[in-house]
Amino acid sequence: MKSVLCFIFICLSAAPASGKIWHVDSNPGNSADFTTVQAAHDAASAGDTLYIMGSGVPYGPLVMTKRLNLFGPGFFLAENPETQANISEARIGLTDLNPGSEGSLITGLYFHYPTLLSARSQIIINASNIVFKRNRVYGFTTGTASIQISSETGNVFIIQNYIHNDYTGNTCYAVQLQGQNTNIEIRNNFIQIVDNSYGYSISCPATSSATISNNLTHGYWSINYCVVTNNIMAGGFYSGANNLITNNLCNSNQLPAGSNKQNTGMNTSLFVSTGGTDAYYQLLDGSAGDNYGTDGTDVGPFGGWDPYVISGIPSLPTIYYLEAPASGSATNGLPVRIKAKSNR
Repeated sequence: MKSVLCFIFICLSAAPASGKIWHVDSNPGNSADFTTVQAAHDAASAGDTLYIMGSGVPYGPLVMTKRLNLFGPGFFLAENPETQANISEARIGLTDLNPGSEGSLITGLYFHYPTLLSARSQIIINASNIVFKRNRVYGFTTGTASIQISSETGNVFIIQNYIHNDYTGNTCYAVQLQGQNTNIEIRNNFIQIVDNSYGYSISCPATSSATISNNLTHGYWSINYCVVTNNIMAGGFYSGANNLITNNLCNSNQLPAGSNKQNTGMNTSLFVSTGGTDAYYQLLDGSAGDNYGTDGTDVGPFGGWDPYVISGIPSLPTIYYLEAPASGSATNGLPVRIKAKSNR
């Protein structure tokens, strides 16, 4: 069965225009190129692609120093329909994107370390020109961030992710800019902090700037020199200066006067309130956020020109149904029935 799944995955994968494809699979008995993501990274050349299979066995930490494309299967796969036939996520631990990794694309992965080994970030971005898209990041760190964008980086795109930090009782961050960051885009994400008393969902110092749009956040905003539009602030507080803020929803009176905001309760009159963890927060037709965005679309992750994709399914063909016997015969072969979609 594993060989059938691997064969179909290879046949349906839409490969980038250049570079070699490597398959990473930590499932026992697989025939992939590598079982850990660091080994795959170290063997790959700049421009190569790593396809990382869903597995119950984590792939370990990662330090990136090369321009690579990393594709996982997505997340919350068991909660939403027509995601993947294999509903296991591809889980990676503490990750650093260091100089040399400029131009990398990372998508469809679950970044989570099961124990708190040190007070540091889950993702540290030390390079420019990074696209971090459709990933799940589960942080549990004090004093640092689930995603930390380090000083003097630019052109970093945090798009369509599900980001949370569950640390309580001390300062923590979900997304934190540090130093002199330019052209940072934080768009169409879920960004959640469990402890509003200490937690910052987004932090941007006066030495940096960012565009923050179509997110659903829960936690403190401490931001400066940002363009802030079409977000849903479901909890927390706001502080900052020199921000352009317009067409956001908030659950209280956090945002400054004159910013064309709406204060609305985060209740069942706003969201569909059914489905998986992320699908639950699609806006109801006719609710306060329906077509309230500056572009005439919904506020929040499911609005804008490039909406959030449920379960973080990458822009690759996927098999969401597979029916195959455990073995075949020389006479009848191996009959396989699949259902797939393109996800374009």
